[in-house]
This record gives sequence, C-alpha cells and structure tokens, in this order.
Amino acid sequence: FFFFNDTATTEIYTEQIVGSVRCVQETDPMLPGVIKELEDKNLIKVDNEAKCIFVEGSQNPIIAQKSDGGYNYASTDLAALKYRIQDLKQERIIYLTDVGQEPHFKAVFKAGQMANWCDPAKHRLDHMGFGLVLGEDGKRFRSKSGVSVKLIDLLNEAHNQALEQLKKRIESSQEGQQTNLKEEELDEVAEKIGMAAIKYYDLKQNKISNYKFSYQNMLDPKGNTAVYLLYSYARLCSIIRKSELSEEGLNQLIHGTEFMITHPHERTLALTILKFPEVLDIVTDELAIHKLCDLIYDVAVKVAEGYSKYRILNDPNTNTRILLILAARDLLEKAFYLVGIKPLEKI
Repeated sequence: FFFFNDTATTEIYTEQIVGSVRCVQETDPMLPGVIKELEDKNLIKVDNEAKCIFVEGSQNPIIAQKSDGGYNYASTDLAALKYRIQDLKQERIIYLTDVGQEPHFKAVFKAGQMANWCDPAKHRLDHMGFGLVLGEDGKRFRSKSGVSVKLIDLLNEAHNQALEQLKKRIESSQEGQQTNLKEEELDEVAEKIGMAAIKYYDLKQNKISNYKFSYQNMLDPKGNTAVYLLYSYARLCSIIRKSELSEEGLNQLIHGTEFMITHPHERTLALTILKFPEVLDIVTDELAIHKLCDLIYDVAVKVAEGYSKYRILNDPNTNTRILLILAARDLLEKAFYLVGIKPLEKI
C-alpha cells in the first residue's frame, strides 16, 4: 500500500506501476499450475465450458479459466494472491481499486482461503475501494470532449492556477494578501502548491464517497485545503525564524526547557497534537486516510486560533510557547510527508 510520495510529477505512480508489472511477470507463468492446483483441490467446477470457483456468499462465480482455455483478470488475481503470500511472504495485502470491484476481490480472498493459500489468523487481506471523481455537473469527471482527463493535465492546470494566485499576491498591497517570494521562486512554489492541492483534496474525502472536482475549492486559501495548510506551516516556520534562535539554540530549548501550560488554549492545542499516534493507528487499521487529513486541519486551525489569544514572541512565556510551535510544525511536516505534500517554509 502506498501513500503518494513522488519526486516529480511524471513519477507519481512509478513505484506502483513497477510493482504491478513485476507481479504480472512473475505470475503469468504460474497460471497453468494454479488452475491445476485448484482442480486437484476440487475447487474448480465447469460451467458453460469455463472453469469456475463458486464462492459462498458471492453472486457470480470466479472464472479461473475461460471456455476457450484463455486466462483473464480473475486468473491473474488468483495467481497474484498465491504469489504474494507464498513467495513474497506478505502478511497484509491491500488492493486499491474503485469501490465497484469490492465483491470481486472479496471472492478472490475467499478462494485463497479455500485453497489454503492464506490463513485469516496470519494474513490480512483488504480491499480499499474509492468513489468516483465527478465534474461540476455531478457526472463522471471528463474533459469537454467527453474523454477521460489525464492526471498530468490536471496537475499542470493546478500549477497554472496556483501561479496566478501567487502573482496576484506580489501585486497586492492588502495586508495578509502579500507574499515574501521572489519572482524567480514562483514557478517552483506554484508546482508544489498545485500538486499538493489535488492530492490533499482527494485524500481528505471519505474514500468510498464520490466528490466533485473543483480547482476553485482545491486552491482556496481558506478552509480545509492544502493551500491553507501550507500557509499555516509557513507561518510556523516564520515564527521560529523571528525568534532568532539558532539550530543549536532550538535544541537547547527542547532539551533544557520544561514545557508548561500558560494559557487554556495551549492545553487544547497540545492535546490535539498528542492525537497523532492514535490517528495513525486508526488510518492503518481502517484505511481511512481522511482521518489523518482531519487531524492536520484541526491542528492548523487550533494554531491559528492561538494567534489571537496570546503572544508567542516577546512574552515572558515565549520559550514554552516556542516548544508548542515546534511540536505543531513537526507534526505537520511528518503528516505532510504521509499524504505526499512537500512543505514550504515561506509563501
């Protein structure tokens, strides 16, 4: 199972694709032997000249071999399951496809148990289904010409729109709507913002729910978006810089200062940060990545609320409040990595 963590736009799916190709290369030669093994275990029933496995609770049989002797996706899925468990010794396998394929994979998992390839006490097999991406009209998201939209085109458009936003900030004189970026930095920053916006907007959804694709919503600097989170992270970094503490000074602060609650809201923020390990356990157990996104946003919101409640710098409690700022920054940085967002220290 892979969280997005790419090094370039064109490499987003490289690891997944290479892994899938390798699995197919290994399992294709296995197919005749897998069918024979299933026959030897009396799991194959011939139906309309096709070799099928009838799984209890499944509406349709698994067609392990077609009537003409050829193989299909089900054949490969069966062989791949056997290969991953017996050859690769995997204890947990997560299949990521659209939610409509869940009945098929549940049947394949059951067939693997019937063949004694996997033991529920030792192996965990999960299907992680996802809903549809819809257009503004509520129908399956496609281009104006009616064809499927390429991911690279979506990322390029997100980059372009993020770039326009940054250019407007350079020209803006309104406080809070400006940027500290130089013009030569805009393109690289826009690339990171655009990619983060699409990834985060997708991952924050309940995975089985359909959602409408909207650049306007994805790139909104307010609300639960990657843009808002990146600005939150950049502001935390700015506060740390303005504290004028060196790396050595920050380390001394971390190891030599006892953290104290000096305001009720600090307790609220600290308790939210402490939820991180628990949320990670839930995410890996339930495959609910949106719950990690909820925590990231919750931390960012509570950090912002603190700005209006107490001073951080030039205050008698600055040292302990800097510790809380460091903890919030570190959580966002680790969580960004998990959802494939590259943090920006200034925007």
